[in-house]
Amino acid sequence: MADAVLLPPPSTAPDAGNAPPPAGPGEPIAATPPVETPWRRLLAALRPPRRLRFTREGKFFVGMTFAVGFAAINTGNNLLYIILGMMLSLILVSGILSELTLRGVHVARRVPPQIFAGRPFLMGIALQNTKRRLPSFSLEVEDLLGDRPLDKKCYFLKVPAGKTQATSYRFTFARRGVYGFHGFTLAT
Repeated sequence: MADAVLLPPPSTAPDAGNAPPPAGPGEPIAATPPVETPWRRLLAALRPPRRLRFTREGKFFVGMTFAVGFAAINTGNNLLYIILGMMLSLILVSGILSELTLRGVHVARRVPPQIFAGRPFLMGIALQNTKRRLPSFSLEVEDLLGDRPLDKKCYFLKVPAGKTQATSYRFTFARRGVYGFHGFTLAT
């Protein structure tokens, strides 16, 4: 999601069918797209839709789960196996609920009409929940300026199903220039 798109200049070369023009010296050669095979389709279907990161507490919980699992295997104690099963099920339920919360949520940026260097402005963030029945809880949106996230975050406690909620954050650009916002980090 980029706010500004720079289009290349129109080609002045005559169209020779659908073949790309030959590359000149020092120009990169256009790669052909990979062949779509059943194996590639299967790998694409198994790729998770988003990247998951552990919080500090999550790392501690997974470490404790490994410790309980190691103790359960070494001692053969049935109570430890029950606790291990409960801890593993909590990790699984957490992943499923996180995916249900993030799926169907769209983020939009509302840029003010005028921005001046050295003066604070309000950047609007709108969150739309396109799910028909399920609300989304505890969402945090972080704007990306280029490749790095800003230190400003917007928090939404609950976005009801089929509704849009908006908030804004205050930011100041130190200098004049072109700044490219290239996306968001959406977390729960």
